[in-house]
Amino acid sequence: QVVILYYVNVEWHDGWGGETLFYNEKLTDAIKVSSFVPGRIVVFDGQIPHTIRAQSTYGPDYRFTISFFVDVKK
Repeated sequence: QVVILYYVNVEWHDGWGGETLFYNEKLTDAIKVSSFVPGRIVVFDGQIPHTIRAQSTYGPDYRFTISFFVDVKK
């Protein structure tokens, strides 16, 4: 599957967290980080291990995203 991730919040500041982290296959190291930027769209292979970093208490109540999952036939 291909994942299309949309960061919905219209306001987000550095230090509020909420990044998407991508890991190596052994889950020992983050190999890529996508900062939470309002309006950003991130497209990636859903088989890549990933997670979000929790937002800090300085941020708003919620970090919103919309995720689309697209099956790609090979």
